[in-house]
Amino acid sequence: MGKRGPSPDGKISVVDFKTRKDPRPPSGMTERARNLFKKIVASNKSNTFDVESVALLRVFCEADNQHYLATNALKKCGAVFLSGKDDNPFYRKNPWFDIQKEAGATMNSVSTKLRNKGVISPLKPIEVNKRGDLLFKKK
Repeated sequence: MGKRGPSPDGKISVVDFKTRKDPRPPSGMTERARNLFKKIVASNKSNTFDVESVALLRVFCEADNQHYLATNALKKCGAVFLSGKDDNPFYRKNPWFDIQKEAGATMNSVSTKLRNKGVISPLKPIEVNKRGDLLFKKK
């Protein structure tokens, strides 16, 4: 190369971008958590994940699954239900409420750690049409 830099050593390496080594979902994950794991991995660069990131991502995906199950159970049964015997009925808090709350807290904590590692990025704000739905209003 002369004055501009070191002379080439004659070795040229070609990077094959078609072969990507993504981490696989750990065994024992539920199907919904495994699908979320794959989506998050596919949306990142392949060199983003280390052993700790994969473990954190598993916790996040399983907590998301628990939150999903708890939310659906609460939709069906409600936050409180009638309990006790016929002569002494009382209302009790649905146990799914605590599961939903704990799963949400876990997702919040783990997502912060994953964001710091560059795995999960904050969502971009949704662009809102400035005119709103003026073109589509019914008269």
